[in-house]
Amino acid sequence: KIIVNNTNIGSVYLDLQSNMIAEVRVVRKEDPAVTLMKEVIKRKRFLRPQGNVKGMEVQVLSKVYLSDPNHKFIGLKKSKLFGKMSGEMMDGVPFFMSEKRLFKDSLISQQDYGVGIENDFFVNYINSLNFNFDIYDDLINIMGTSVVSPISTNAFSFYKYYLVDSCFLNNSYCYKVKLTKKRKGDAILLGDIWIEKNSFIVKKTDVSLKNQYINLLEGFKFSQDFDKSEGVNFESSNSIQFIMSTADLPIISDSISLIVNKQIRRFKVEENKNIHDSIFHKEEVLFEIAIIDSLNNDPHIKLITELSELFITSYYTIGKIDIGPIYDMYSSNKAEGVRPLMLFRTNKYFMNNLLISNYIGYGSSDKRYKYGFEFKIRNTEEKSLELALSYKNHIESMGDQYIYRVLHPNVFQASGNDVFTSLFAGMQEDKMLYFIQSRASIKKEFGNLDVSTYFSDKRIEKNMNLLISNDIHQSTVGFSFRFSKSKKLKNHFNTFNVKSTAPLFSGDIAISDKQYFSSDYNIIKAKFIVRQNVNTTFLGRTRYVLDMGYYKTSNNTPLIFLEYHRGNESYIYDLTKSSLMNQNEFVSDRYVAFYLDQHLNGRIFNHIPLLNRLEIRETITTNIIFGNLHNPFLRNNLPDLTYALNYSIPYAEVGIGVENIFKFIRLNFMWRLTYLDKPQSVPFGITGGIYFSL
Repeated sequence: KIIVNNTNIGSVYLDLQSNMIAEVRVVRKEDPAVTLMKEVIKRKRFLRPQGNVKGMEVQVLSKVYLSDPNHKFIGLKKSKLFGKMSGEMMDGVPFFMSEKRLFKDSLISQQDYGVGIENDFFVNYINSLNFNFDIYDDLINIMGTSVVSPISTNAFSFYKYYLVDSCFLNNSYCYKVKLTKKRKGDAILLGDIWIEKNSFIVKKTDVSLKNQYINLLEGFKFSQDFDKSEGVNFESSNSIQFIMSTADLPIISDSISLIVNKQIRRFKVEENKNIHDSIFHKEEVLFEIAIIDSLNNDPHIKLITELSELFITSYYTIGKIDIGPIYDMYSSNKAEGVRPLMLFRTNKYFMNNLLISNYIGYGSSDKRYKYGFEFKIRNTEEKSLELALSYKNHIESMGDQYIYRVLHPNVFQASGNDVFTSLFAGMQEDKMLYFIQSRASIKKEFGNLDVSTYFSDKRIEKNMNLLISNDIHQSTVGFSFRFSKSKKLKNHFNTFNVKSTAPLFSGDIAISDKQYFSSDYNIIKAKFIVRQNVNTTFLGRTRYVLDMGYYKTSNNTPLIFLEYHRGNESYIYDLTKSSLMNQNEFVSDRYVAFYLDQHLNGRIFNHIPLLNRLEIRETITTNIIFGNLHNPFLRNNLPDLTYALNYSIPYAEVGIGVENIFKFIRLNFMWRLTYLDKPQSVPFGITGGIYFSL
């Protein structure tokens, strides 16, 4: 009806009709979280929190608990105390706890409590593991597995981001972003990250890693909190928790686990006194310390800790004496036959700034004793000035032994042979030199740099089989250095670096001279070695060794003073040796050698049906040696089956491998690519090893 001024002027009738209208959707091109994370990644270089903040003290808390719920572990199950505690404590029995306080990167105080830590082996082992994770790193190395950070420059190849919430954190308005994976099979962190609205600073992370990506690892959780002080962004707390369990090992059917918890906190020095009080003053922690003290007095627990120390450090401690390394106490070769060796040294309980090392062995075939003595003394433990004196009556392979001193700096008698290479030897060494050597050295430490100078007097016994018709006397003056940015740790005189991606540089120059040192031969030798572990986004973990050498010799210099490139006489894989090169097959006086071991961490196998269920992982190995023998006289007088390398034709090998077979077995399939025309050359071979990888 149409009504105007209260008057009905007519009616309007409508026909009923039905029309379908298409759905209209308003969709953003991408989730708002993607735009947000792009800004975070673009600015992270400039917004990265500072590590050392003025007026801030750092507290590092570490706890380790041991759990054996089914009472299956030999030794532990015989301990009535551990069995009782294991049944009553749901989170495991306290096994180790530590608190460190630092100010301006200097250690203020440290307290350690643990089962069997009186010899520091467990403390040093825990400290050598790098648990300092940071979301601002492009790659986070978790037990050797490279995990891409959610704010890495490559993050969008691995992550999907979703905006799920917003809230205030420490009076800062923040967006909460959910992290999910882009593809199956990629090891990434899942969880949440909070981003400040205006500055795009990361304020908080709370993430986890699934169990399937790292052997024995369960329940990995990682969180960080960030704050500001006087306009400076810093990490206020860092918390890591995970469980290492034997549940998936084929040789152990029951679950035995270590629960590890580490927390880092930063706070102002002038804050409330309660914050400064040690956690060891709390009642519940004092109770746990009392349990640790009781376990240390249990004879069954003592046996377990002694065996653990032997396995981890390769030394067995008796009071003020360390016996070992145990893996060097047996070796064999054709020259000596079977050689048992007794090695022992003093430890810090004898004298903190004095070390005495000794060894004595006997060959079953040559009927000769081998023995040595070393004396070291220093002025202080940190940045020390160290004097070392040594004497050896021993036997060694031809060629230079410098690389073994680089790889094993804490071993008095370092060599490339041990009990494993001897037991699994494919061809035993027969060309070896008897020698007597006296050596004196002075080493000075400058933080991450060690510099040393030395004098060596060496007398080599004649050996007609090696074309040495007379005894040789060589006196040598040398200079060497060792440098790495990786944090350095010490246990008495043993020095080792925290596992990291920082390269280790080592160099040495040695001079022997007839006129000044009464040597039989004039020789100048220079060595430079780089060793590094690198984590990559797509290719996993890389290990490599770069070895370079230069020799200047005269025409009549015996070949034993040149570089005999290292062949592998054992079926055990060794990164620093050529697996298919025969012993003493190639020699040079100038060379560059590169050895590579690439762990792909399942990058290929994880995407192949059936193989992905086996959890095996692929590896690639290769080594290439460029070298030459510039001395024409020596090049034309080589013994049979020994050849000079040529720059134009390098020695090369390549191989593919499978690791993580039953969690600890590795097999390499190797091919030799060059010099296949030489007699006794082997084009293909298989090496292996017990290579445990988390």
